Amino acid sequence: MALGIKEKHQFGFYNNLRLRIFQVHDGNQLRYLEGEQNVELQCCHSCIKPVIENFQAVLMFQNPEQKTRAIECLEKIRDTYKQNLNIQANLAEMYKQTKQTKREEDCKKNIELILHSPKKDLEKARSLAEQGYILMIDLHSETTDSPEKKIMDFRDQVKEILESSRGRIQVAGCESILKDVTSIRKKLLGLHTNCHKETTQERKRAVKTLAEAIKIFDNIIQNDNTISTEVIVWKHYLGKAYHRLSGGSDEILSGLDKKIYIKKAVESFEQVAVHFQSTVPNDKESIILARTYAYIACIYIQKKHRIKSDEHLGKLKVKGIIALQEPMRIAALADEICSKHPDRVTFNRLGILQAWEKEWSKAKEYYNKSIVVCSDYNWFVYSLLCQLYLDKHVDNFRVDRQELRNSEELKKAKEYGIISLDKRKTSTTLCRLAKVCKYMGEWKEAIRYLHTALCSHECDKHHELYAILAYCLYKTGNFEGAVHVMKIAITIEPQNQKDPLNFKQFLEYLLENFRVNFKRSKGQIWQRKKKDLEEICCVLEEAHRKHKQRIKYQWINVINNYPHETVEVLDTLIKQTSSDRRDTLIKMGLKALNHHKGEHVKERARKLKEKRMTNHTHQDTDVSIDQPVGHVSENSTTTDDEYLYDYYVLFGPSERSWVENIFLDVIGKDFNTTESILEGLTFKPGHTTEYIYKKCRMFVFVISEDFKTKPRLTALAQELKTLCIDNKEDRIIPVTRDTDMPDFLNTLEPGHADDIFTIRGAILLGLNERQDLHDDDCDADVEHNTSDEEKIEETDETSIYQRTESE
Repeated sequence: MALGIKEKHQFGFYNNLRLRIFQVHDGNQLRYLEGEQNVELQCCHSCIKPVIENFQAVLMFQNPEQKTRAIECLEKIRDTYKQNLNIQANLAEMYKQTKQTKREEDCKKNIELILHSPKKDLEKARSLAEQGYILMIDLHSETTDSPEKKIMDFRDQVKEILESSRGRIQVAGCESILKDVTSIRKKLLGLHTNCHKETTQERKRAVKTLAEAIKIFDNIIQNDNTISTEVIVWKHYLGKAYHRLSGGSDEILSGLDKKIYIKKAVESFEQVAVHFQSTVPNDKESIILARTYAYIACIYIQKKHRIKSDEHLGKLKVKGIIALQEPMRIAALADEICSKHPDRVTFNRLGILQAWEKEWSKAKEYYNKSIVVCSDYNWFVYSLLCQLYLDKHVDNFRVDRQELRNSEELKKAKEYGIISLDKRKTSTTLCRLAKVCKYMGEWKEAIRYLHTALCSHECDKHHELYAILAYCLYKTGNFEGAVHVMKIAITIEPQNQKDPLNFKQFLEYLLENFRVNFKRSKGQIWQRKKKDLEEICCVLEEAHRKHKQRIKYQWINVINNYPHETVEVLDTLIKQTSSDRRDTLIKMGLKALNHHKGEHVKERARKLKEKRMTNHTHQDTDVSIDQPVGHVSENSTTTDDEYLYDYYVLFGPSERSWVENIFLDVIGKDFNTTESILEGLTFKPGHTTEYIYKKCRMFVFVISEDFKTKPRLTALAQELKTLCIDNKEDRIIPVTRDTDMPDFLNTLEPGHADDIFTIRGAILLGLNERQDLHDDDCDADVEHNTSDEEKIEETDETSIYQRTESE
């Protein structure tokens, strides 16, 4: 337990919050955070001052050259707020890191005294509320290093420590600990995690911490009403935390979750508004009220589609104004307060509202007012100005239908984006600048911004950025790179599959790459040509599977630009096994070619139609790839001699194209990490159940209608499942493709085939778990050779490791 305190709640910002700022090694960013909080200090309520001053000292302590000064500053702050638990705890940690043992013990004693004082509950509530505030601030601390790089750096640091150590630990413990670190790294790198998922978890922690504090405050107020205004101020920050949480990714939070968080935010803001309407607020409290009005107006304008059906939210009144009907009048209340008490946060919010309504000049006016209040530590307003001029350019394009790459709006957008980036590098501004450069035709500069944004831990727009990156690579003539990145965009980020335009662009990149590389090709590279044609066919099938007739008009546009390449694609589809999906695509393609202006194209289409009618190529649809899939690398994940392959793919003939051209291409690689390539085997009739079970670690079942109509597939799947049950092993990974699970597999939890990276993560996780079991068996074999003294030491080391991991 941190600081030796036997309390469920830990105090301070070091031991239990896992703050991102402690991972940031960028001095400029730390100084910016410190300066930003200094600006907030000038306008914040008195109950917020202790946490901001405390946090500034913690930020200063991160600089090795200012540790002594940071301690001196925090000591002065402690003298002012002697009962503050977080200040005492942070100071104790600073003393510990600077080896001032006696002072550290004094701080611990002070904490114990506070915990036994009459105001212990109040101080605990304040400690929680301050930690919730810090968690919200920490969300702004973006880390430019990707999670993968951090994990690899961590492993290198552990290795360096162990190699420099002396005695038994170097000989006996080095390999074991490095094995554990490698295992953790593989699991973390193998599972694709959207960066925004972790940010959402941090937002939930901020909400939970503030809510716990408010609950304690409410109990105290029943006997002591003197802290009512302080509690209301904290409720404003709770509403702000709920508002941020409601803005999470659609893939992580459901619509119902977002509606709940929005409702809780409004309820918190409503209490703040009601309280200050019944009192005469001072200058600082007026700013809190103005921000509250601005947030309520934002919610009722931007989130109207989520709240209009809620009875309570629909009837909410603020100073007699029905929020749902007249949200801009509530915004006017905030504006009225700011005429006497200017506030950058309120001005930014009011500007966002006006931009939402496309009132560009009014939005700009509010942003400029925000800059007047604070320019140095206000990166957000410059980023908002960048977005404003970008939106204005797009809006003008929709009206005039003329895309001007050198429009004044784009120049202004880029100018403000660069100013924002100079003040602070954030993924939000990087995304906006990348879009600006895309519209300006500055492809290489856009690519640079995109790469930096995609490496940001905070970035929540990977699905969008991958598609833009593919487009920019295509425009620079790097067609192979465009195909590679677009494949990531479609397969790793399922959200991109919702828009048929992405499939259209993918087809264009594939066809352009095919045209450049193979239009004049000779027979010697026919295998590569055939592979590319089958890949194009597969993408077409996926597009039709997702969007049915919606893809028809997108494909017609592509056919007009690539008629001869389309002929070869249709020829490839005709040669493949007939299916409803392929037949539909062939008909659509032939019909579009018949309307093409080129006579040669029409003639080729006519011959294809005759070929389709008279010359169907017979193919043994059950036979798939004869050779193992993937490549064997020196760092192959296969470590047991009995297993030759990491996974086995069982699929039917209708899914052969998808498995061979999409699934296997993605499953064998990790586009974002240095993870070794997985080696696998695919189904063919000659395989026996015993051979598969002994030679392959994990089994991927690609569930389609074939599992109901092909007896061999059904029998093989049932036999593998029986073997896994008999041996109490969890080795099957079922994924569905436009069908339900067959009855004999209904006890298994299916995944979705569109999210291939999750499937890859499940394979890696299964491999690592089996490796852990294998290592445990090996450890058991040598256990009898360990002396009693060594056993005691190893037990101590293990318990410490397990405790650290659980904490």
